[in-house]
Amino acid sequence: MGHRADSLPPLKPRRGSGAISSSSARPWWSSDPEAAQRRRMARYKAYGVESKVRASLRRGLRWLKSRCSYLVHGR
Repeated sequence: MGHRADSLPPLKPRRGSGAISSSSARPWWSSDPEAAQRRRMARYKAYGVESKVRASLRRGLRWLKSRCSYLVHGR
């Protein structure tokens, strides 16, 4: 009693994949250089936060490893 591929409903087209390609279909902020700069700066900030979180996880795992090693080996 498995599903057959031809019994599935047809896929709906993706949003934005229509034939409209005029500039009026784009959001107002897509060509705004200030908005583009704000989005770019937000991405840079996200990269910075990501690296801080990764470094913090590394330090925590290093501490945990050394602590467990101390408990097991007594050094």
